[in-house]
Amino acid sequence: MKILNRIKDKILENDNFLITTHIHPEGDAIGSALLMYCLLKKLGKKVRIINGDAVPQNLSFLPFLKRIKVLNKDVTEIKDINVFITLDSANPERIGGMEKFLKQAKLVINIDHHISNSKFGDLNWIDENSSCVGEMLYSLFEIFNVALDYKTSLLMYTAILTDTGSFRYENTRPKTHRIAADLLLNGVDPNKVYNQLFENNSIERLHIIGNSLLHLKEKDGIGWVSIRRDDLKKYKVKPEDLEGVIDFVRSIKGVKAAVVFQEADNDVVKASFRSKDKKVDVNKIAAFFGGGGHRMAAGCRIKGSLDVSVSRVLKEIKKYLRG
Repeated sequence: MKILNRIKDKILENDNFLITTHIHPEGDAIGSALLMYCLLKKLGKKVRIINGDAVPQNLSFLPFLKRIKVLNKDVTEIKDINVFITLDSANPERIGGMEKFLKQAKLVINIDHHISNSKFGDLNWIDENSSCVGEMLYSLFEIFNVALDYKTSLLMYTAILTDTGSFRYENTRPKTHRIAADLLLNGVDPNKVYNQLFENNSIERLHIIGNSLLHLKEKDGIGWVSIRRDDLKKYKVKPEDLEGVIDFVRSIKGVKAAVVFQEADNDVVKASFRSKDKKVDVNKIAAFFGGGGHRMAAGCRIKGSLDVSVSRVLKEIKKYLRG
């Protein structure tokens, strides 16, 4: 791949790197950021990771987490950015407060697997066929001839397990399983990783999920649920605790498109989409509202009230399904 060789050349030419990933990071975002950090450190580079949001609790088992700093908490000013590497972020807005530092960098390397990526970097490595950015970085380790050890294998496995839905989503390829096999040979225990990621729930998280499921709705091949800010306050949970609700909506018999609406701050509604039918491209629906993602998993943020946003999105999905 020409783009890989160009990225390799630029990494070798430079010494000062800043890494970031998207707001509300999950396993692929954090795993990939730490993987890139480890690779660059092994190449003798100066590296910083600064994110707009903190690491979620379910990823607290990962190594090197202290290397990640949070903007406006640990860091307020950033200077001397030579190469700015963004990971798993389809557009500049996805990196939150870190976006304002893009123009300071001499070079921006954009590495992502979302089909909706706006290619905002000077170098854009976009592979929508990869299950996750963690899987993409396997090739970068190879091209530098840097071996994966146990810790880097754990980071990569976490990224893959998260973004493939435990190897059940459409983005799981034969190559994904071959890479996972290599990671297991390096000592990764799949049972332990799964337990850490998905079986460390707080009782409050299960309560908010249970409450959400009580309000599930389904009609004309669309399944959806709406979650209000007051619900989060009532159960004393964070937005990341809603991870997984969409899978229940998607599991409803006869549903082709699933949506979770979450009321956020500043009169904004976050909509997460999933498709169960390969013919239903939810990326197109999300793109209509300024968002994006993958063909079968996407999201957007809509300005307006929860009820009005739900009505607008459902209307657009119905129109899409009819067409």
